[in-house]
Amino acid sequence: MNDFVCSSPPFMVSFRALLRNQYVSMLRVPRKIEFEMVVQVKEGILDCIYPNSDVTVFVIGDGVSDKRLTYNMHRLFVTMGERYRRYRVYGFICSPKMIGQSFEGKTITSGWNVSYNNEELFYHAVSWDELVEVENRIAQIHQEDPDRRFMFLIDIDGTYLAPLADFDAVIKPAREEAMFRFCGEWFDAPFFDGSDEHKQKMRESYQQASGSAFCSQFGGDEDVNMLVAIGLYSGLIDVDDPFLSGISHVGMTCPTDYLNYMLAQIENDRKKRIQFSRLASLYAQCAKAIHLGSPTSFEAFRVKEEEVLRKLGIEQRLKLNLRIARLIRDMAERNEVVSIGLSDRPNASMGVRCWPERNRGFVTEPHPTSLVRTPLKME
Repeated sequence: MNDFVCSSPPFMVSFRALLRNQYVSMLRVPRKIEFEMVVQVKEGILDCIYPNSDVTVFVIGDGVSDKRLTYNMHRLFVTMGERYRRYRVYGFICSPKMIGQSFEGKTITSGWNVSYNNEELFYHAVSWDELVEVENRIAQIHQEDPDRRFMFLIDIDGTYLAPLADFDAVIKPAREEAMFRFCGEWFDAPFFDGSDEHKQKMRESYQQASGSAFCSQFGGDEDVNMLVAIGLYSGLIDVDDPFLSGISHVGMTCPTDYLNYMLAQIENDRKKRIQFSRLASLYAQCAKAIHLGSPTSFEAFRVKEEEVLRKLGIEQRLKLNLRIARLIRDMAERNEVVSIGLSDRPNASMGVRCWPERNRGFVTEPHPTSLVRTPLKME
């Protein structure tokens, strides 16, 4: 990609700072909940594919991070003033558990929801069969503006691959198994010995972590949930600690806050340095990954998760979303929509390997035994 960027005017226009940054530092892949992500999507995707056309984007996903991506993109487009109408965005979110929750100070209801600028921005569905609403909205827009272009940004995990509304009973145990595998390999007894007692304690720690105020602010980031769960399991921090509960305005604001605090606890106590040496090593490794720009803070866990999911895929217990596949096909046959799969962690955690030695430092490709190369059935 380095060679391609250097010789391609469209990319040079869109990634104004890319050429300088790619030789100076490692470009960080932002998470979907971060505003930086929508800036990269606009300048790196929309402006390249549609440099002069009006375009409407549909974000199709299953959770809070996809909704935040839609909302942030809408806010970015609004800042463009008179050019705002050139870009439009809508979000289709299929997550029954989000119905009744609050977002932007409003209660989420089934169907179309009004958001910033008093515009319809989100469609909340309880079933993937409701994707017909996306087709209806495209038809309506196309009738009003025949020259407008369309793009799908489709979340991969939990949306196209093993949609969470249908596969919760498969994904959750798979993540537990991945965590147990990692802990069994990384930690020694008596910290974690793989016994039923230790597994149950880890499950309870995970539930506490995922429900904490600190973890909730990251839109269900399983890396953060798992890292905090291990800390709770160790007993070095309690779920009621103000750093995690967020009371009195002293809550931690980013994963490195948590990692650095836990490292300080271990390193400043001789007994803890001996007892929790492997935990300190893990947290130091994760902090380094974040500083180096990795989109995944807990890559070792994600690698184990990918191994478990691939096994489930081979056993035909993990499937692709047939309804989304049909939507992509139907829109492609009408030559109306460009569909792009979107992941904010394109690294080894998805079975993807980088090849910097080929002077293609930002090109990745999946290895032959990765999940993304495993044939999966559709359902």
